[in-house]
Amino acid sequence: MSFDPDRGLAVVGLGKMGLPMARVLQAAGADPLCFDIDASARDTAEKDGLRICTSLAEAFQNSGIVLLSLPNAEIVEATVSAGLAGRDSDQAPIVVDASTSTAEISRKMAAVLDALGGAFLDAPVSGGPAGAANGTLTFMVGGPAATVETCRPVFETLGKKTLHAGEVGAGNIAKIANNMMVASHFLVARECLALAQSAGLEAGAALEVVNAATGGSTVTQVHFPTWVMTRSFDSGFTMGLMRKDVGLALSLAEETGLEIPLSRLVADHWTGPGAPADGADFTEMGDPETLLEAAGKKEARST
Repeated sequence: MSFDPDRGLAVVGLGKMGLPMARVLQAAGADPLCFDIDASARDTAEKDGLRICTSLAEAFQNSGIVLLSLPNAEIVEATVSAGLAGRDSDQAPIVVDASTSTAEISRKMAAVLDALGGAFLDAPVSGGPAGAANGTLTFMVGGPAATVETCRPVFETLGKKTLHAGEVGAGNIAKIANNMMVASHFLVARECLALAQSAGLEAGAALEVVNAATGGSTVTQVHFPTWVMTRSFDSGFTMGLMRKDVGLALSLAEETGLEIPLSRLVADHWTGPGAPADGADFTEMGDPETLLEAAGKKEARST
């Protein structure tokens, strides 16, 4: 995809997702202007040959599209507010928020930007750091269709799929539902593989059958073979981030008045005292050996 040189592009947030996205955009010829509040993150990006700015105001002032990759909704709101306050142009940019935020904050930011002649898209992603580095992310986008089309070169450079879920906030809702399902799949897969092994079938053999039959999912087909069964536990997505997303699902249920008892049970497992620490990779939560060890069945194998 070609980029409009007159529009300009900025990437704000140069962490595990933002920095590889900036690199992919640079390789595609977008030449993004990059900013992070952390000077060491800016230094790393600069060593990669990326263009760096030293303030949010500069990023928002000189870019027609600002791509955000930030830790949470509160930081998204603070970043957009600070960036808009520091600019001196009449036209606000299009802000594309690839963070996992909330529909409430996205709608609030959209109203602010609309009033200033800009626009806002909530566009959280699936695919993790590997997808960000390879340009194979899936974007779940909320916002006006015309704005999505304007940003299409960004989405198609960084991702393999762009799913327009609906109006502003729809992308956030879809991502929260998706990650709650992922959290659930991890626990079910862990228990079922441990069950197979405790009964005499090696867990890896059970996983192979599941993935060729009807029980498979992206979790069993990608996460388990790559990071769980190898025990590398290095997907790049932390327990703390998944706990945040699980919490967002529970908060959304409370806002809508919906009872979700199974999801609450899943959340209890992810946030309970026996779960890995926030800094651990979230794939540790799928390790069937933890259940086998607890049951004294670690050595169970098929014969």
